[in-house]
Amino acid sequence: MKRNLPPMNSWVTFEAAARLQSFKAGGEELNITSSAVSHQIRRLEDWLGFKLFERSIRAIVLTGADRRYFNGVTSLLKRLEKITQNETTRLQNKTVITLQTTDSIATRWLIPRLPEIHRSNPELTVKIITNEFHEPFRSQEADIGILIGKGEWQQAYAQLLFK
Repeated sequence: MKRNLPPMNSWVTFEAAARLQSFKAGGEELNITSSAVSHQIRRLEDWLGFKLFERSIRAIVLTGADRRYFNGVTSLLKRLEKITQNETTRLQNKTVITLQTTDSIATRWLIPRLPEIHRSNPELTVKIITNEFHEPFRSQEADIGILIGKGEWQQAYAQLLFK
């Protein structure tokens, strides 16, 4: 059965341009010209049947439907990235745990303990993503979190570590 999906390259191009709010910056990130970004976006817009950006001379802006599409594409690409990373690491006999925490917890508490964690678990790879103090647990990006708060995060079991 043939899938009814737009070209994958256009998703990646759209996501970069929208996230960076620039065809030029998106192209630089992807190592393609801004003209190539424009062509990919036009191709995706033609496939979808609607415009993805409000364009002006020096700026691109997402509108309501465009922003929803961007959020969905971003979520899919992050999931694909995580699946790919987990599988390639698994094939190298490694286990990847993605841990979400704040900058201060990572630098002051977690990173000094990583050598001992690695010695005790050589097959384990710890990927750290940091966030601002007030951000909630991002279960679609992280396996576990060491966060500051009352433990009231959706889709998470919380255990008090420190008062």
